[in-house]
Amino acid sequence: IVLISDGADNGTKFSAQEKARQWRGIAPIHTFGVGNPDDPKFLKDIALTRLHIADSLVPANTKFSANVTVQAPGYKDAEVEIGAVMEKDGTKHEVGKTALFKLIGAKDQPKKVACTAPGEPGEYKLTLTISKLEGEATHVNNEISTFVQVIKDQIRVLWVDRERVYEQKQAIDLALAPEQRFKVREVKLTGNEKGDALQFYGLDQEHFDVIIIGDISAKQFSFGDDTVFEKIKTMVKEKKVGLLMLGGSETFVKGDWHKQQAILDLLPVKLDVMGGDAEFSTLPVRARRSTEGMTHPLLILDADPKVNTAIWDEKFEELEGFAQVGKLADKATMLVHAPNDKIIMAARQFGTGKVVVFAGDSTAISWLTPDTVRAYKRYWRQLVFWLAQEEDRGNQLWIKLDNRRLNANAGEVLDFTFGLKDKNGEVAKAVFTAKVIGPDKQELPVSLQNRSGAFQGPKEAGEHQLEITAKAEDRAVKQTARFLVAFDDIEMLRPAAEHETLRRIAANGDGRFDVLNEETMLQYLDELRTQVNRESRHKTIHWPDWRRVPASDHPRDQLAGLWHSFALMTFLLFIALLGSEWVLRRLWGLV
Repeated sequence: IVLISDGADNGTKFSAQEKARQWRGIAPIHTFGVGNPDDPKFLKDIALTRLHIADSLVPANTKFSANVTVQAPGYKDAEVEIGAVMEKDGTKHEVGKTALFKLIGAKDQPKKVACTAPGEPGEYKLTLTISKLEGEATHVNNEISTFVQVIKDQIRVLWVDRERVYEQKQAIDLALAPEQRFKVREVKLTGNEKGDALQFYGLDQEHFDVIIIGDISAKQFSFGDDTVFEKIKTMVKEKKVGLLMLGGSETFVKGDWHKQQAILDLLPVKLDVMGGDAEFSTLPVRARRSTEGMTHPLLILDADPKVNTAIWDEKFEELEGFAQVGKLADKATMLVHAPNDKIIMAARQFGTGKVVVFAGDSTAISWLTPDTVRAYKRYWRQLVFWLAQEEDRGNQLWIKLDNRRLNANAGEVLDFTFGLKDKNGEVAKAVFTAKVIGPDKQELPVSLQNRSGAFQGPKEAGEHQLEITAKAEDRAVKQTARFLVAFDDIEMLRPAAEHETLRRIAANGDGRFDVLNEETMLQYLDELRTQVNRESRHKTIHWPDWRRVPASDHPRDQLAGLWHSFALMTFLLFIALLGSEWVLRRLWGLV
């Protein structure tokens, strides 16, 4: 076997030295080195390779590590830094940057870049860039990219209310607390609070996805400082924060909320009732869905329309009254009303956020019965998910990719897992199909097995999309995830010749190494012409093999070299004989 190469070991799938050892006794491997290992043109270069994110699903506003390998021939002890940028829809976010660090070797230096995910969920392209130094062979390999899926893993809820025995306790304990994604901060006011309301609630320091205001007055909520209302308006309008206001005897008009223009601008109702008309109605009332409410996602508590109708019209009992909220505001939707058409529940989009008003205060009494426990839990959970503009992952198809970047030239394979959960958060029975759509819209086959799959052999570089379809008894759903395929020119990432690698291959393959030139090649060809055909001779394996040279300084290679050269066996035999003599002399009383 004749191997002509520059010696740069750029493989990732197999060990060249181990493969060379497998040919011992079968065919010698003679290596010829091309290129100049001392060529100054290729002695100095910096490249980033093998970018990997431990988890392709990264929670928003949380820290994660981007693991990258640095190649830096000719720049030992040079100081560099790596910056990280995430891009979505043309908007770039600087998410991380290392401190200056020293390059400790020529190749394969691992580095972790600490990053902080953006607050906006979605699919982002993550790009790492290392410093450009003077004298590099090329700057093309100074950056590397992959995809990261940012999710809103935790939904932070601020619930401000007075002490009420049932409503918020049952909603939080039964519906919200069991959902791992919800982190609820419950604040119960006594009416004696003073100071800065923003600081008290943490609105100036902590991000909340949903704010729930219960049966309290505007003054009690703000501690007399109206600044907090402007803050909430800005959060809803610009930060996608959801707002829910609940009914009771101390809220809405009775609580002077109609005098706070910042809040009134947000609400889906006008609070235009006065005097006795603003009093809380204590008459039992059955909540009726409006025409829009029949199909609104907030009010679908069962996938079966007949069962859902039965829940609302029969199983949910009458509410123990409701607060008066007046007429519907512009661009708002009435979802639930009383038999006299007075509004019980309405919703509205305001800026980037969503706002809901629910005028009742007794769902924990009227809607929580032995027959409606599941529907009650789903109502509250669904309401918070909707306000947070997040899907309930307990009722969806999910995909998790082990890696979002493939180097096709290195033979890397995309492995992934997936599954479908039903409305109760349990794994559903479904039939899955999958395909990969390439940059040219060509559909490529994917192999599936149980709840996992693999894709290999991409034909072109660029962004690819994995599409999985699940067909269950009650529905068919589809989900996609993007990943990046790179045909990295590995030779350009590490362009310098490495003849030492060829010397080791030759040693492990019972061959010899020479620098490739006309003289050495002609000499070798002459030797081949006069060489006896090895296939006609009995193949022998020498043991002990006195010519064996360890492949590296690694203890594993050193031990293998000792074993095959008989040196280790000879040493152990010497120790055994010496020890046996000592034992016998002790037994015979000679010592």
